[in-house]
Amino acid sequence: MTVDLPNAKGSGIALLKAKEALRKCVDTMEVVITDLTWTDVLPPDFLFEFDLVLVPSSLSRVELDSTLEFVNRFSFVFNSRLRNPPKLVIVPSPSTTCRPTRASSPSRSTPVSSSRRR
Repeated sequence: MTVDLPNAKGSGIALLKAKEALRKCVDTMEVVITDLTWTDVLPPDFLFEFDLVLVPSSLSRVELDSTLEFVNRFSFVFNSRLRNPPKLVIVPSPSTTCRPTRASSPSRSTPVSSSRRR
């Protein structure tokens, strides 16, 4: 099932449709998986609709900072004592095999290497 997510103009109606679609699926399915790109138009309470929230992140500084910002901003949802909070799981994003490289900065150079296990 596909539901158009809210945008800045019609967020209320689209959010209601998304919640309705989730609830219908939950009534008929044992497991419902939703791929959702979070936007600031979505209210934080929408996270309470889920039992589990998977947040993908790679080891890049930008992605780690973004992941931590998301987790910190919505920590009140994941730590809620008033409602049943969703479980938060940070999962590694798929990455490709990298050759060893050197990260350099004006003050120092640090060798960085990455490999994938099979």
